[in-house]
Amino acid sequence: MRDVFTHSTRRIGVAKVAAILLNMAGPETRQTLLIRIRDNEDSHSWQRFVKVYAPLIRHFCQWRGATLADAQDITQEVLGTVSRAIKTFDYDPTKGSFRSWLLKVTRNKLINHVEREKRQPVAAGNQSSIEHLANQSQPDSSEMDFWERDYRQRLFDWAVGEIQDEFREETWNAFWATAVDSQRGTKVAEQLGVNVSSVYAAKSRILRRIREKIGSVAGDWDLYLKNRE
Repeated sequence: MRDVFTHSTRRIGVAKVAAILLNMAGPETRQTLLIRIRDNEDSHSWQRFVKVYAPLIRHFCQWRGATLADAQDITQEVLGTVSRAIKTFDYDPTKGSFRSWLLKVTRNKLINHVEREKRQPVAAGNQSSIEHLANQSQPDSSEMDFWERDYRQRLFDWAVGEIQDEFREETWNAFWATAVDSQRGTKVAEQLGVNVSSVYAAKSRILRRIREKIGSVAGDWDLYLKNRE
């Protein structure tokens, strides 16, 4: 398998990733990952869920001052809560998204963990961050913005990792240069030694495939897109 993060390790801007996703039409409504992970026999769907959401939970905890070890423990606690709660989770968009609920669960687990583990030193400069977290019962705007931006980044990285091997390297490079690096199609065509129509066809094919992949795990993604319009 080729290194799926050959380009990603250059850390493209989160805003650019969001722009790629927000410019795509949302997928049609289908059975969502949230429905599928209710089935105890569907371990594949649960693994997909963990691949997308575990890094998001862990990164949020670290951003809020937790050590890597604590963030990993908290992530497992949150996933355990999701596993138990999802059996009776009633998804109602009018009451907020699943991700909003997950953020609240993550914050609460982080606060509880820190209170239980006060004997563990907090990394220098991060104590005030966790204290601030504990003093607010609801996520503030900076937390919600971080959570949404990081979710898009994790979702994009996951989708890239899942589909990259489906395409020839030349096709992938044409997509990345135009869609992510914002290079002109004529320049990319010249660099790759292909015609311009091939470059834009590659971009369209891979964007469509990313859209399909995201649609398989993000049941409320198109709702989010519509709310942003």
